[in-house]
This record gives sequence, C-alpha cells and structure tokens, in this order.
Amino acid sequence: MLAVLYGALLVPVVVGLGWLAVRLHRDHHDQPGATALAVALLGCGGYAAMDAAEAAATTTAWKYVFLVAQTVPYEFIGPAILVFALEYTGANRYVSRRLVAVLAVVPTITVLALLAWPLADVGLYLSDPVAEPYAAGMLTLSYDPGPWFFVDGLYSVALAAIGATQFLLLWVRSTGMYRRQGLLLFAGLLVPLLAGFVNIVAFPDAPMDLAPPAFAVTWLAIGYALFRSELLAVVPVDWHSLIDQLAEAVFVVDPQGRIVQANAAAATLLAAPERVHSTASDGAGITGVAADGGALVGASATSAVARAFHVDEAEIDDGDVLALDDSPKGTDGGVERSRRDVDDAATDERDATHDDEATVSVESTSVDERRFEARVRTVDDARGRQRGRLFLLYEVTERVALERRTRNQYDQLSVLNRLLRHDIRNDVAVAIGWGERLEADLERDVTDADGQADAGGDGSTPAAHSQDGLTPAERVDHADAVLTANRHIEELTLVARDIAESVANDADLELASVDVGTVLRDAFETAVASYETATFDPPASYPSVVVEANETLGSVFTNLLNNAVQHNDGDEPTVDVTASVDETTVTVRVADDGPGIPDDRKRSVFGRGDKGPESTGSGLGLYLVDRLVDEFDGSVRVEDAALGGAAFVVELPLADGADD
Repeated sequence: MLAVLYGALLVPVVVGLGWLAVRLHRDHHDQPGATALAVALLGCGGYAAMDAAEAAATTTAWKYVFLVAQTVPYEFIGPAILVFALEYTGANRYVSRRLVAVLAVVPTITVLALLAWPLADVGLYLSDPVAEPYAAGMLTLSYDPGPWFFVDGLYSVALAAIGATQFLLLWVRSTGMYRRQGLLLFAGLLVPLLAGFVNIVAFPDAPMDLAPPAFAVTWLAIGYALFRSELLAVVPVDWHSLIDQLAEAVFVVDPQGRIVQANAAAATLLAAPERVHSTASDGAGITGVAADGGALVGASATSAVARAFHVDEAEIDDGDVLALDDSPKGTDGGVERSRRDVDDAATDERDATHDDEATVSVESTSVDERRFEARVRTVDDARGRQRGRLFLLYEVTERVALERRTRNQYDQLSVLNRLLRHDIRNDVAVAIGWGERLEADLERDVTDADGQADAGGDGSTPAAHSQDGLTPAERVDHADAVLTANRHIEELTLVARDIAESVANDADLELASVDVGTVLRDAFETAVASYETATFDPPASYPSVVVEANETLGSVFTNLLNNAVQHNDGDEPTVDVTASVDETTVTVRVADDGPGIPDDRKRSVFGRGDKGPESTGSGLGLYLVDRLVDEFDGSVRVEDAALGGAAFVVELPLADGADD
C-alpha cells in the first residue's frame, strides 16, 4: 500500500517534468542550455518513475531490473546539469563535444558495471543483491556496494554541486532578472541534493528515495522561471567568449607586468610566432594567424608589446597610435620594422600649415604599415587598489592614411595659395606700376590737347610739345608690360587649376595609356607659336611609346618649355628638346642657354623646400611638373646643359607592353 502511495505521489512529478522537457525542446530548442536542461528534466522524470516501479516490485529479479532502469536516466542528470549551468551562466566556452564525451565516461562504466553482475558475476558496482523485508510490508533491495558505487555517487554529486555553485554565483553577482533566475535554479537543484543526502545518511536501506519527491520543487521552480521569469528568453551573455571574438586586441597586465588575460586577437598580434597556432583567419580587424588568448597568459607584457611595436608597454598612454609593419619580409614571419607614431609631431605638422612662411613635408603611410590606437584603463579591485591595466588595441590604418592624405592635400593647397598670392601680387604690382605711368602720360596728352584747343593750336601732336612725356615706343613697352603681367596672371590661374585638380584627385588618381610622342609634339608646337623670338630645336624623332599618365602630361612638357624661355636672360633664347627610349623608360630632356641653376638650388627649384615670398623656387610651373611626374611614377631632375643653361630631365616608366 505504501509503495502505491509513493508511486501516486510521483505521477504528477514525472508528468510535470516530462511536460517541461517537451516545452523546452519545442519552444526554446535554439536557446543556450535548453537542450541540456530538457535532458536533465527527462533524467529526473525517468529516475523518479523507475524508482517508484522498483519500490513496488516484490522480487529480487524485478527490483534489480528496475534498479538498472533507474540508473540509466539518473546518470544523465549530473552531466546535463553541468552543461546547462555552463551554457546558461555564460561559461559556454568550456562546452564542447570533448567535454560531453569526457562526462559520459563514468555513466557508461556504471551501466556496464550494473550489467556485469548478472551476466558475469562481476561486483564492480554491487554484488549479492537480494530483496529483504523492510517495513509496512515493503521489500528493499539489499546489496554489497562495490568500489565503483562510491565513484559514481561522488561523481554525480560533484557535477550537481558544480552546477548549483554556478547558479549560486549568478544569484549573488547579478541583479534584477538574472538574480531571480539564479535563485530559482539554485533552489530547484539544492532541494533534491539535500534530500538525497538525508536519504543516504538517515535512511540508507529504505526502499524509497527522498530525491524523486523533491523533484517536485525542481519542477515548480524551473516551471516558474521558464514561464514567469523568462528563463530562456533572456540568457546571460558569455563575456569571455564575446571578448574573445572581438576583432580588437584586448589584454590585461598586472602590476608585475605580466599578461593575465588576453583574447585571440591579442595573441595574434602580440604572441611570439612559435607560441601561436597558425591557421587561416577570415575575420576582420587583426588578421594573419588565429591564436588562443591563453598563449599570452603569463608572458611579459613589456616583451610582447616591444616585439610588436618597439615600444615600452609602461609608456603607452590612452589614445596613443602605434605603428606595426607586418609585411612578410623576414624568414621567421616576425615583425621586421616598427615605430611609434607620436601624436605631438602630427599636431605640429597640422599647426605648421597655418603659417605662411612654413611648410611641413608629410610622409605617406606604407602599404605594409599598420596602425593601432590604444585605449588604456586601470583595473581596480573592490577596495580601489589598482590591480593592473586593461589595453584595447584597434586598427586605425585606413583612418591614419586618410588623415595623412588630407593633411598632405591641405599642405599642398597651402603652398599653392602662397605661391598664387606671391606671384599674382608681383604681377599686379608690375601691371599697376606700368599702367599708372602710361595713364599719367596719356592724361598729360589730353591736358596738352585741351590747352592747345583753347589757344588755337597749330595742329601738331601733343607728344611733339611734351618734353617729359613718353615716346610712342615707350608707350608700347608700357602697354606690353601690363599685358605680359596680366597674361602671366592668366597662366597662373590655369596652372593653379591643374594643381588643384591634381591635389583633389590624389586619393583616386585615374591613369591611362598616353602616347608620349603625341603629347610632346603638341606642347612643342604650342611653345614655338607662343614665343616668336625664341629658337626651339625639336627632337630627332618623337618617341612612339605609351606611359601610364593622364591628360595633364601635356602640362609637364608645356611648363618646362615655358620655363626655359621665361627664365632666360637672353633676347633670343635657344631651347633644345631631345627624347630617348630604353627597355623600361622614356626620357625627355629640355635644355636652354639661360643663366643656369646653381647646384645648391637644383632641388629647391621644384618647390621641395620652403615656400613663401622669399622662396628661391621657380614658381608654380616647376612645382606642378614635380608633382605630376611623381604621380606618373616618374622622376624629374635638373642638370647643367651643354648650351650653358639648365637642362630638365623627365623620366617616365613605359606602360606594360609598350614598344619603341
């Protein structure tokens, strides 16, 4: 009768546990821990059902059959609880197929040991089972426990205790919803554990187990958590896995300078090559090798950071930008060259561009050089004592390159602005000066003409009576000076347009195949037509080769030809143009018989040095030549010419497949 009441008591528990398991699988199968929790509930329900059947059995054989039958679901409970606890509390980084396989070892041996007694008379788990009277007409299965009996018992209790501890920590450390969920899960697991402990201590030979009835608390607690506390609707995040999956390098350094925590990206960036497991990495951000953050734990932060950036870890401040060159040049796959990007220097570069008398040359970022910005925070304990520093390094290579291109463009436009103001101001002063003299002379003629009209003049020209006036030839010279200055201003605006377009297109310059001979011939013919007093000697032949350039290649040759005439102190300048081609390069040489250029000015003549009103550069034309040739991957230099003046030599690489 007591066995029937015991079974009746367990029916709603078994049904409730089974119903919860079905709902978990049906409604929440894709949530972390749902499958493991469903398996644990089924294990509890199966164990309770078979325990009731074993209590009702009246023979040794049937009691042993139900003992084996209840042991099978019982063995699922401990491992399933542990897996659920790890997945649900944010420690699912430990859950893997290997872990599940390890957890299954003891249960498998237990079931085999139970089957070994009746089949092979092996008492590893138990021996000599026999049904004996207990109380109230009930029979209990008495047996001698074997060594594995205690191993299995301790194993199951240990797994459940670890799971309960995880829920206890969730309850203690969390707030709000997670705190309530942790309490419900801890209570639902603790009560059956205590009931089982009391059963072993107080009623070791009882035919009925106290744990199955205690599963009612498990059923009610988990049911309430599932339907009223959003148990699986809102699941704690695995912070360790989240940080480990970040593309940014994250690591923590203790006060002794050791790395105590690091994610995979940090290991990829900082770990020594021999300590990093090399595999392909498809993630964004830090790439190259995929590594386990544990490869850095215990390593010296000073050594790891210095190896990657050649910087002392202790000197890194929040906001610093570190430079890393990870080009595959070395045989060991390590870093060959690195340096620190000093923010103050960058600030000085930006500030210097606001000064009309100063210009800073901005170096472009190498394609192999990667930049990382450091975010540094102190890590304090509950008492406010510093326990270390947290570093976050995220790649800013593209941002730094964009900033440098922007600064470079700004600097070049600043130079252009100064040159325009300087040169145009000079030309305007010339035009105004000669124009005012011409205006004064014409006003004098008008005044003389009016006076002669009033006095009944003899009809002679005003100039004939003006002792201080300009002759007609001088007037023409004055007008020509004004026109020349204005034409130069017009030329400056056209050249400035070319430079501005060149600077604006710096980040996305489009090049195409351009015939050098055609462009050179057009520029040569234009120069001949523009300067009637100059003598131009054409090349023996115009090279029929192509280079990678654009329509501004004509500005290169035009400005060199104009420069040869405009800076010549002779009345009839001579300009000699030659062209030659070798296997890889086409060379165009523009020589003149002018005053030449001293050696100490042959570099600054292109505007590579300081700019300003006192600059020794030759103005916008040569500045544009230098910039355009550089964009075409060529070079330009100045030499002494055989004619006695200067010779500008332009070398351009031939396009692929170009023929002479």
